[in-house]
Amino acid sequence: MLKVILFDIDNTLLSFNAYAKESMKSGFEKFEIGTYEDRMFSVFNQINTDLWQLIEKGKLDFKELQKKRWNMIFEYLGISADGIAFEKYFQECLFESAIPENGAMELVKYLHSKYILCVASNGPYMQQVNRLKISGMLPYFSDLFISEEIGSSKPSETFFSTCINRLNAKTE
Repeated sequence: MLKVILFDIDNTLLSFNAYAKESMKSGFEKFEIGTYEDRMFSVFNQINTDLWQLIEKGKLDFKELQKKRWNMIFEYLGISADGIAFEKYFQECLFESAIPENGAMELVKYLHSKYILCVASNGPYMQQVNRLKISGMLPYFSDLFISEEIGSSKPSETFFSTCINRLNAKTE
């Protein structure tokens, strides 16, 4: 019998893609590095996905991703810009981003009365909590399993063992 549902945040509850595009556009203006073009998002998306896959395999950590991501993107696009400064700006924008995916709030509200809802997400703990808070979704979740706090990233066995152990402890 299903009792608990684990939700990811990015591109499940909240639109990481919409936020990333908006942050890229505003960042290009802020740092005066040219005009954002839609084709640039596919470069961001591919490099970002590749880096997160390395994190998921335990071959990279989030701090390393932050040092590499925008420098790699700018290099690929042939843009001369400070990737570390852009990453800092990007993270600040993400902290305040809460663009819900279509139907996400309605789904969470509906399921909340039927199941225990929890978040299972990679990323910085306070950032993910703040985004859920801004969106109005935070009160619907019984627990937040976020990689920075757990010390291991999804989809590792350690991450999900921690989730199960904490859930079991609450029901004992």
